[in-house]
Amino acid sequence: MKKNPKKPHKPNAFRWLALTGYSAQLGVSIYASARLGQWLDLSYQTDRTWTLICVLLGLFVSITILLQQLKTLNHD
Repeated sequence: MKKNPKKPHKPNAFRWLALTGYSAQLGVSIYASARLGQWLDLSYQTDRTWTLICVLLGLFVSITILLQQLKTLNHD
C-alpha cells in the first residue's frame, strides 16, 4: 500500500502575508456598515438602531470570511 506523498508546506511568511489584509478588510467593512446604518437611521428617523444592526452584521460577515480564509490556509 502506497502512502500519499505529503504536500510541501507553504512557509509561515506566506500565511502571515495572506492574513495581513484582514485588518484592512475588517476596518472597511465595519466603516461601510456603520455609514449604511447612519444613512438608514436618517432615512427612517430612528435613534441608532440601524447603525447597531448594520455594524453587528458587518462584523459577523467579516468574521465569517476570516474563518473561511483560515480553513483554506490550514488545508493547504
